[in-house]
Amino acid sequence: MIDIRIYPLPLYTILATALLLGGIAIVVLRYTSARRPGADVRRYLSWIIASALMLSLLSGALRHLRHAGTGILVTYGWPKPLYSTWRDPEVDDTRHSLHPRGLLEDLVFYGSASLACAAVFSYLRLRRASGREA
Repeated sequence: MIDIRIYPLPLYTILATALLLGGIAIVVLRYTSARRPGADVRRYLSWIIASALMLSLLSGALRHLRHAGTGILVTYGWPKPLYSTWRDPEVDDTRHSLHPRGLLEDLVFYGSASLACAAVFSYLRLRRASGREA
């Protein structure tokens, strides 16, 4: 596991980032598809969905520890936790919990980032195909 000191992002930050990246990507993809009408949309969508799911699950390798006077909270995943454990050393109790909402929010975050990457790659491919250097 990789210990990080980055705190989970609030939902409004995740949504704002997703909207910004998604908006930029839609503009770029719109320009690209207007110049190249035969663009394979299904291929891009499957790549975006697969990479978002893979990145969301791989973010579970990021671990963040928080100590409190009553116990230790360990969360896995970024920007939202996917799994967490709470250990109370006073009564020797450990609680585990999965966070499906965290997975959904991570999918939105990483999906928008994948969409932006797909748009940039599509634009660079279009420039390279039209004879200009990228």
